[in-house]
Amino acid sequence: MISVGTGGTISGVGRYFKERKPEVQIVGVDPEGSVYTAKSKSDLHPYLVEGIGKDTWPETMDPKVVDAWVRVSDRDSFLAARRMAREEGLLVGGSSGSTIAAALRYAQQLGADSQVVTILPDSGRSYLSKFLDDNWMIEHGFLERSAPAPTVRELLAAKPGDTPPFVTISAHQKVSEAISVMERYSISQLPVVRDGDVTLLTDVIGSLQDRALLDLVFKNADALHEDVAVAMQGPLAVVDADESVDEIVTALTGGTNAVVVVDKGTPIGVVTRSDLLEYLSRR
Repeated sequence: MISVGTGGTISGVGRYFKERKPEVQIVGVDPEGSVYTAKSKSDLHPYLVEGIGKDTWPETMDPKVVDAWVRVSDRDSFLAARRMAREEGLLVGGSSGSTIAAALRYAQQLGADSQVVTILPDSGRSYLSKFLDDNWMIEHGFLERSAPAPTVRELLAAKPGDTPPFVTISAHQKVSEAISVMERYSISQLPVVRDGDVTLLTDVIGSLQDRALLDLVFKNADALHEDVAVAMQGPLAVVDADESVDEIVTALTGGTNAVVVVDKGTPIGVVTRSDLLEYLSRR
């Protein structure tokens, strides 16, 4: 089995065996989307496996030396390469995975006394953060999670320490009181509520962020004695307690540092970026 890159390799190797061992069958391995095995323009499309295939037919390629072609998907290529590392202790790249996947498939049509020889053309050293990484494979749809992602409720319940799950400040309290609450519980944001009692999400009318408070108080020390309502910002993003943790990753890796967790419309807690990081590290 020979994976086709520039075309020169398979042409040279193919001619060598055709001249000396004409009974040897030369099988070309091509990624799905490459020109070598495309039957029409609609078969041409981008692919993730690197180092093999082409989008135009090179002059160095001699199609007459190839007796058969095997077309291999990205998924099959990467899974085969990962299997080589896991079962054989060979750290190979994606194009090597393509040739292994093709060899296994091609061998199924051969007799028990047949021999299949394949070339492993690349190392997996450059792909440790790509297909050899489970998260990369999951993100690209080549692997499924071994276990369902936890819910936001589970993350909230796993928060360590004695901090109440939903610490708030009333809009009519003073900014200095809000800062004291933040210091007491070592938190960097506070949901602002209308009065103090929270039964519905509509009772949460805004938020305080430590960075904004620092800027406010630094520029105007008298702001410490003003009502929270004057200093508050918009409400935090909201997520349902029974949603997957995946739902808050995008929000917490973006512009926001925290989200309010609700259960049947009632706020029950706040999850911050540091909460998520600590939870994931413990898992």
